[in-house]
Amino acid sequence: MTQQEWRRQRGTVIRLAIEARHDEHGTWTIPCEMDAGAAGCASVIVP
Repeated sequence: MTQQEWRRQRGTVIRLAIEARHDEHGTWTIPCEMDAGAAGCASVIVP
C-alpha cells in the first residue's frame, strides 16, 4: 500500500493520549489530535 492509498483510507489525523504524573497532584490524561496532512502539522487539545 502506498502512502497516498493509506491516507485516502485512514485519513491524516493522529490521535494521542498523553499521560502525565506528579507525586503531589496525581495522574491525568491529555487527549490530543494532530493533522499530519496539514502544513506545519498543527495540534489541537481535545476537551
